[in-house]
Amino acid sequence: MRAWRPVMDTLARQAPAWAPGTAYAYHALTFGWLAGEVLRRATGLLPGQWLREHIADPLNLAMTYGADPASAELHPLADPLPSTDPEAVAMMAEAFAVPMIERSVSLGGLIDAARIAQVANTEAWLSVEMPADNLVTSARSLARLYAATVGEVYGVRLLGPDIVRDALVVRSEGRPFVGPDASSGWGTGFMTSSAHRPMIGPGSFGHDGLGGCLGFAHLEAEIAFAYQTAQPGGLPDDRANALSHALRNCL
Repeated sequence: MRAWRPVMDTLARQAPAWAPGTAYAYHALTFGWLAGEVLRRATGLLPGQWLREHIADPLNLAMTYGADPASAELHPLADPLPSTDPEAVAMMAEAFAVPMIERSVSLGGLIDAARIAQVANTEAWLSVEMPADNLVTSARSLARLYAATVGEVYGVRLLGPDIVRDALVVRSEGRPFVGPDASSGWGTGFMTSSAHRPMIGPGSFGHDGLGGCLGFAHLEAEIAFAYQTAQPGGLPDDRANALSHALRNCL
């Protein structure tokens, strides 16, 4: 895991699980290596170094992949409690009964997938660079990151309007190859506004996270939003949606 290449080489050797273009699946953890390797080959930098040089430092963000346990600013402050919501527990059990889902989320048995919220808060998890699943940041920094995708922040703009509009085109939706249909829409690297995550309506783009976190932006409204929580919610977890609805009512 620490060496990057063994994980990447394993993914590169895999044959497609379905005919390309006929289905999709949510790559909850492996997406970070897949996209990160494209970045590494294009720039020569691993994602963490590229993030620091091109995003975090220019925008003055507290944002890293993984964290130094000695850093009070970046190290998580709470120990998440396991979910006690019966429906959420049942849904997790049903999902992890599917071998492909269990293997992908447990990283081949490396971790206990059913306890991922607790495992993700350990020093072992935070000491490895895993771009899809151990970004450590604050809500303020996450909102500033999204703000720089729809406007200029400290003289930095990360995405042009045409790139944002292209990223908003829905590429995948409906029932995935494995797992339940979560009523989500997917653009290029972003969630789009959907029944599951309406954000502030059509034109919104972002992504939610384990436990109920959410970050997004809206190009025309020039709005950026981020919400983080120390404790996983129930099922459904409407905390971020309720805040998004309140924000939409303020516009």
